[in-house]
Amino acid sequence: MVGTIREIRSALVGMIYGKGTLRKNPGGAVVLKITHSDREKEYLEYKTQIIQSMFGYELKVRSFDNNGYPGVEVVTKNHARLRSLYPVIYKNGKKQFTQKGLKILTPLGIALWYLDDGSLSYKRREGKIHGRELTLNTYCSEAEAQLVKIYFEEQWDIHWTVVPNKSWWRLRMGAKEGRKLIGLIDPFVTDCMRYKIDLKLKDTASATAPDIPSG
Repeated sequence: MVGTIREIRSALVGMIYGKGTLRKNPGGAVVLKITHSDREKEYLEYKTQIIQSMFGYELKVRSFDNNGYPGVEVVTKNHARLRSLYPVIYKNGKKQFTQKGLKILTPLGIALWYLDDGSLSYKRREGKIHGRELTLNTYCSEAEAQLVKIYFEEQWDIHWTVVPNKSWWRLRMGAKEGRKLIGLIDPFVTDCMRYKIDLKLKDTASATAPDIPSG
């Protein structure tokens, strides 16, 4: 149930694994900052509603200039739950995937992580769509990507393939495994982000629809 302490903690981990960042000052205070492009304002508002009950003040989505591009962000105040999550997710000031952090995730947290950093694309051969592909853009070390892969296999019977991307690694799957992932996270996908889980093709032999947006 969304709103329980366990689910809020899971949501926080999913957000931090995605586009969220924990910032720790020298005094030990930890705040959460989540930044999106302006076109994802509705999605950021959705995420803010999920964690709002954790704070004793209203979380506000504000617009800002992100190096010449319109952006939106939420920045919280220091909170004990954020302080407790910081050493679980960060090592030497850098975000890392760990068994302890992954074990906190529920389908809600996985949904937010995928909606932040996942993408869905059509595969084409000679201009015709012949398949679909889901990617989780972890951009981490190979060891961390393998850890994420094993977590999904053991916990959810969902199988990713670890693939290189320049000097980093990410995860990818086809439509068969994608249906399992989507079945897990579907209840937590808000309307404005459903394009990231739409596997439907009008005609796999001749469809020429544009690629689903990524990012």
